[in-house]
Amino acid sequence: CGVCHSDVHIRDGFFDLGGGKRFYMTERGMKLPVTMGHEPYGELVALGPQAHGLAPVETGKSYLVFPWTGCGQCARCQQEQDNWCMAPRFMGVQSPGGYADYLLVPHPKYLVDATGIDPQFAPILSCSGLTTYSAVRKLLPCDPQDTIVVMGAGGLGLMAIAMLKALGHERIVVCEIDAKKWQAAKDMGAQEVLNPSDSKALEQLQAMPGGIWGVLDLVGVDATAQLGVACLRKGGRYVVVGLYGGELPLSTVPLAQRAITVQGSYVGSLGELKEVVAMA
Repeated sequence: CGVCHSDVHIRDGFFDLGGGKRFYMTERGMKLPVTMGHEPYGELVALGPQAHGLAPVETGKSYLVFPWTGCGQCARCQQEQDNWCMAPRFMGVQSPGGYADYLLVPHPKYLVDATGIDPQFAPILSCSGLTTYSAVRKLLPCDPQDTIVVMGAGGLGLMAIAMLKALGHERIVVCEIDAKKWQAAKDMGAQEVLNPSDSKALEQLQAMPGGIWGVLDLVGVDATAQLGVACLRKGGRYVVVGLYGGELPLSTVPLAQRAITVQGSYVGSLGELKEVVAMA
């Protein structure tokens, strides 16, 4: 079972919303004690009596687990959009997770065959991989030559670069305040790396050939959000993923006049995870 930075917030019991406000996990269905771990991969040891015949799975075989399960009954869950369920049962949050010897999975459809992928790498595909892939898809359709900005070159940022490259994007610019991470971003496939705290960062981004079509914000603080929205060309898209906690003051007039899109993206669907595994 992989370890995610979100586990730090889950352990603390809250996410910082910015402006002194907090998002408490107990208000969203988490009840202590909690067995954490939302990136599980393991061997199927048994099927319950109602699980037989529901999906082609085999005991004794190892599977990657889709952890973002919902109530199982609503329209979103029936469409396999469990991550948008209003009564989530995410593993490691509202239901027991993978930091354990055994894990109860509510339906065999949530077991994804990841044969051929290193079991030490596969678990992060269900969180880091799925999260960035779903966010990148929200920038489509666009031209491979359109410039995409990735805010942050941590684990999610580097995974986002990998996803963009895998989907054929050729113009990737990374904004990262830690110069020690710049070379890693370039090695992964970024054409340029900028320091977003530099006073000329906005000017540099706005001067990119063709303008900035999309921004993937894997940080989500005030500064990255404001820079991300400000640098977009007309019709551009800002997609926020990072959960560090910030606020974004927006005037509705330029939002309309510039025809830009501001969108959140949180993990992804079961179908998207299968696409991620196929790419991996």
